[in-house]
Amino acid sequence: YEICLSDWSSDVCSSDLMTTSPEEILRSLDNEDNGGVLRLEIAIKTLIEDSYLQPENQPQILLRAKELLEYLQVHDSTFSLERVNLLNEIEERLKE
Repeated sequence: YEICLSDWSSDVCSSDLMTTSPEEILRSLDNEDNGGVLRLEIAIKTLIEDSYLQPENQPQILLRAKELLEYLQVHDSTFSLERVNLLNEIEERLKE
């Protein structure tokens, strides 16, 4: 099972999200319009959804989603309450 995010010039699949560095993912998603941050947020939400569909891999998927969200928090100057809430959700689910 794999989900891919596509635009005119690149594809990023859920397997890439698990193995590729955050910098590489962002660079791949950025393109000419500098929309990589928004696309990476969508990709992270996709990972979180994947964690519900793949309970056997849930901890690894959630840890990776957390890592990517934390990367965005450090490298994007825009404050996002949604990101904070997603990080809190991940922390709660990892405690289960």
